[in-house]
Amino acid sequence: MKNKAFVSVTLISAIVLSLAQSLAFSAPEEKADSAKKKGINASGIWKWTSRGRNGETRESSMALFQAGKRLTGKITGGRADSEIENGKIEGNKISFSTSRKTERGSFTSEYSATLDGGKLKGLRKFAFGDRSFEREWDAKREPTDPTGSWNWVLDRGDGQTFEATMKLKMDNHKVTGSLGRDDFQIEIRNGKVEGPVLTFETVYEREGEARRSLNTAVVVGKLMKGTSKRVSDGESRVRNWKATKS
Repeated sequence: MKNKAFVSVTLISAIVLSLAQSLAFSAPEEKADSAKKKGINASGIWKWTSRGRNGETRESSMALFQAGKRLTGKITGGRADSEIENGKIEGNKISFSTSRKTERGSFTSEYSATLDGGKLKGLRKFAFGDRSFEREWDAKREPTDPTGSWNWVLDRGDGQTFEATMKLKMDNHKVTGSLGRDDFQIEIRNGKVEGPVLTFETVYEREGEARRSLNTAVVVGKLMKGTSKRVSDGESRVRNWKATKS
């Protein structure tokens, strides 16, 4: 019995130390993603309808990620899925293009829009042969709800990763939950969602000292991309992490 108890305590201690080290020691600080800053962020799941050549209604969905002034993602629906190319944002103006191959050759669309809260309104330009067309384009962002269980992977900055489970629940934009694995869980504090951005804090004690980390992530459907930031002795440290919904 004593041997089993010793093994159990040793295992839990190893898990606590591993998670503590992953959150406490960070790689050199990188350039801050605009998702960390208050203001405009075009990330999210966007949906809209359009008319086909025969008058039929087509529904489209776009998963969009913003990193600084760069936009990436994919449009699904219509005749084929399309990767977003040359995506960028300047102020509240976004632009990007999509291309796909057809029997008639390559087909390219140029999108531009103004971002206003949870709405995008602009133009889509495309061409068939020698003829050019313009269509109005209006999209709405799906509400962000991170509720659920997430597989969380932290880049430790030394070529290694640390994996844990993050469980979240949102109630009126406030987010609670836990982050950890096995028998060791860290409470998520001060969690909230603003637009597509989730922020929360984690606090744990190590060697008698409270270690606090601020986490910021962009939530796009079943995928999150975020950073964990901790300030120690006046020095700021940042790590990148990703999470996929279970």
